[in-house]
Amino acid sequence: MDLSTKLREKHEKAIRSSRIKLVAMVILLIVVLVVMWELNRVGRQAMEKGDTFSQEEEAAPAPPPIDTKAKAKLPEGEAPDVAPLAPAKEPAHLPARKEDAEKKFPTVTDPKVLEQVLDQNAELERDPFLHVLWRVWQDTPEKLRAEADPPVAWPALWDDGSAHRGKALRAAGELVQIWELDLPENPAGLPKLFAYRIRAEGAPPNSKGHLYDVFAVEKLKGARRYDRVIAYGRFFKAMVSEAKRLDDPDFHIAVVIARAFERPTYLEEPRIPGPIVDGNRAEARPLYWLLKRARDIPFEELKAQANSRLTYHDFTLWPERYRALPVAISGELRRLIRISLPDNLLDMPDVFYGQIADQDRKMNTFFCIHVPEGVHHKDPVVLYGYFLKKWTYKSEGDYEVTSPIFVAQRLRILDYGEGGSGQVLGIALAAVVGATALALGVAIVVSRRRDRKADDARRQREAARIQAKLHPPEDKPEEPGPPAEP
Repeated sequence: MDLSTKLREKHEKAIRSSRIKLVAMVILLIVVLVVMWELNRVGRQAMEKGDTFSQEEEAAPAPPPIDTKAKAKLPEGEAPDVAPLAPAKEPAHLPARKEDAEKKFPTVTDPKVLEQVLDQNAELERDPFLHVLWRVWQDTPEKLRAEADPPVAWPALWDDGSAHRGKALRAAGELVQIWELDLPENPAGLPKLFAYRIRAEGAPPNSKGHLYDVFAVEKLKGARRYDRVIAYGRFFKAMVSEAKRLDDPDFHIAVVIARAFERPTYLEEPRIPGPIVDGNRAEARPLYWLLKRARDIPFEELKAQANSRLTYHDFTLWPERYRALPVAISGELRRLIRISLPDNLLDMPDVFYGQIADQDRKMNTFFCIHVPEGVHHKDPVVLYGYFLKKWTYKSEGDYEVTSPIFVAQRLRILDYGEGGSGQVLGIALAAVVGATALALGVAIVVSRRRDRKADDARRQREAARIQAKLHPPEDKPEEPGPPAEP
């Protein structure tokens, strides 16, 4: 009986069954992946909305949301270095006039009163000082700027003060000291002036001169040591600032009276201002620079630019590479408080401070402008902002912690498609798909090898069967025997 046809049909049926099973496995895999994705998305949405178990009596009570209205104070070691320059001494006093107040101020309009000024001593003469103050009070900033051109070198003010007295000039340099000057009764009705000591631009190192004492009508907002400042005012005199201790040097000062300082320009600079020292707490100028950018950029633009692939190790190992770049940081919210900011150029009264633990339980510190209402500790969140620096601090357990610092526009409760934690699910799904594809590939290869072996065996059997038909056993020629012996 010829069984070749039945065997061939059986083999083809087995191949078709294997292929159907393979297609079914692929479809089943796709369905499983879609279900996994959907279940995780629904679960994440439930976390965002604060959903609890349907059996409320079995579920633990939810912790109260974080109070985002109340303000708290940070420990000194954690607080950013944003405190403005404190007054260096008690307010000074300009001597009051001894004559009858009815006489008012006969010298404020008389330029001859400036002849009473003695340069290179340690006193501020009352009437000449009020005369120059009155002139400045009546000047406009535009007039002072126009009259101050060309600039006057500081040594000329010290060597020949009388030639420049009462003239407009530009005082520019680094701020080193502030205090206040109480005024007696004066035609401008001012109770005091704000005094700022400035080291002139290009001053020789260790020089005891090249200093300006600028007495301004308006306070310089958020003044900090080493701020680069500019004031347009009128020169009053060259003066000696006497040291408090015998072994300290006296300083040579050029006294200037001004209406106000020009607004510092570091917030408008194209690059983040320095100095930035990794390891220390956040410095004020770069912090405010990033806060301004976080406040001004549209959120969708920041979200599109934010790099969510960077990790804790990227920021701590190569901080210079990623400084001021937009990033998205995700993890578990561990800390969130609102802290007050001192007087600053942004007129920003407060900012949120907190920490996020990433998937490796590494702490990431942040300053943020906007946070959602009803957020809880341990909520999964994503932070959109800019990387500032890394710093090192002592934790409550008194061990050393290194943390990146970010300046952010917005904190959001995590949703899939946002932040870097979506990478974990993506990587896991990619691993499952890859492993399944590999298994399917191996199965296909093995199946094809079996098919080829079965085909080869079938062809051999067919060939043997054909040969048997062509040469039946009775027609088989006799095999030659050994030759006969002679």
